[in-house]
Amino acid sequence: MLGKSVGMTDSQIAAIKDWRTATVFSRTERAVLRFTDEIIKKGKAGARTVSALEKLMSHQEMMELTVAIGFYQLLAHILMTFEVDAETTAFKSASQIMGR
Repeated sequence: MLGKSVGMTDSQIAAIKDWRTATVFSRTERAVLRFTDEIIKKGKAGARTVSALEKLMSHQEMMELTVAIGFYQLLAHILMTFEVDAETTAFKSASQIMGR
């Protein structure tokens, strides 16, 4: 699973859908999740969310996060359009490309 490959714990993976009430995420992780949710749902993060994240991340880190969110949105649209099962096809292919 992609989450495990970037260091998420089993508890975090299980709690991701209810991250707002979960106790397994750090302050920074919660700020990133809020930022991500707002961009996905509203097209941009609100001023309060951005301000809170600015206290925890550099401008460059926030830009990189925003690009990553956009990349995964694009990837999701491609996978849905072409009805690709991401778990069995896309990540398996990525693993093969990366030699894992």
